[in-house]
Amino acid sequence: MERIGELLRNRTTIFAFFGVLAIICLGAYIAVSTLVEGSNAVAAPTVAAPTSTPTAVSAEPALAPTPTNTRVVVGISAAAPTAVTPPATTAQPARASPTLFTTPTATPRSTASSTATAGAPGAPTATRKPTSTLRPTATRAPTLTPTPAFAYRVDSGPAVDTSRTCIGQYYIYGTVLDNQNQPLSGLRIGYTNTWGLQSAPAVTEQKGYELTLGTQDITWSITVLDAGGNALSPTVQVTTAGLASGKCWFKLSFRKN
Repeated sequence: MERIGELLRNRTTIFAFFGVLAIICLGAYIAVSTLVEGSNAVAAPTVAAPTSTPTAVSAEPALAPTPTNTRVVVGISAAAPTAVTPPATTAQPARASPTLFTTPTATPRSTASSTATAGAPGAPTATRKPTSTLRPTATRAPTLTPTPAFAYRVDSGPAVDTSRTCIGQYYIYGTVLDNQNQPLSGLRIGYTNTWGLQSAPAVTEQKGYELTLGTQDITWSITVLDAGGNALSPTVQVTTAGLASGKCWFKLSFRKN
């Protein structure tokens, strides 16, 4: 019996020990849980505008009532906010402004006349009239002197010469001059009438030439010829008429070009 009683006492002690240990663990668990929940439930501190006297803000978390815990009051003192001074801005040295040098522009003088004195205050400024643009003048091409087709040209005539006395028939006479106004000798004067009669050419002398044509009223063709019979002058036609009235001499002269 004593043995049994000792065992029962030992069991009671063991149970009491474990019971106390369980209560301690449960209390520690509740305390820790309460602290964790309280720290999470604390409201964010409100920072008041900086004043001369800082206001303390306290937050009391609501604790669940338990048989073993006590209310824990957490006080948060709001420290006076530290004024943040912005970093000093380094003053940059003032940059020197570039100096612009203006080149003086010469003012063109107007050629227009003005009655006001130049430079006088209020004097009217002469306005230059726009210069009209001249159109280029067309350059006339130089006149080309055509090369004469013949070496000799008609100098005078044909014309009736009434200063000479008629001898009973018609005559044509004249001179052939060079370009220095000197008579030429040795040139041939050919003449042909409208009937086709061609006489032997006459030869010029210093005093000129003379052709005897007969008494028929007819037209003659007179030309200066070279030794080969080629024309050296244009052909000139002379019509003989008026023999009875004293028109028997006809003058025709040539000149070298």
